Amino acid sequence: MRKVQFTAVALFLWFIAIGLLSAESLDACKDAEAQRAWDDASSPVYLDAEQLGRTFNDRGFAVECIRRSKEENLFEGQKGAAWYKTDRGIFEVWFLPERENFSALQIIEQAKGNGRYVYSFRGRPRIVTSIDSAKSISFIRHGNLLFEVWGDKQLAQRLEATFRAP
Repeated sequence: MRKVQFTAVALFLWFIAIGLLSAESLDACKDAEAQRAWDDASSPVYLDAEQLGRTFNDRGFAVECIRRSKEENLFEGQKGAAWYKTDRGIFEVWFLPERENFSALQIIEQAKGNGRYVYSFRGRPRIVTSIDSAKSISFIRHGNLLFEVWGDKQLAQRLEATFRAP
């Protein structure tokens, strides 16, 4: 009986260890390859994103890490994008060249009956793709930046208040 209990406990602990390792590997801040991809400074928005990270820190968001975004080539004319993890949550920021802005971009949210959302875009900059999401997305415009916050309304409200134009 003790052998069976020991085996069960050992298996349980093994599954816990595998789960923790898997969770850690999903954290881009702990992913060595993702860190190298950011630290090589080859992202077209590396300097802009690092400066924005310092701004976040100055405004009460402790930045844990910044990484390259999979959305850095989402639309024509885009300078790039960066993924941020802060003490308040995770979000992406899309960057346009400095003299451009997102004010003429219309974002259309369509809720699907199955709990999904589809986002389409009209206007400038021209974004021809749509985004299909399992959670609602909040978009916050700030000059040449567009914040994309996935499924966290409270974080979106904090970002909007923090970056509200005076």
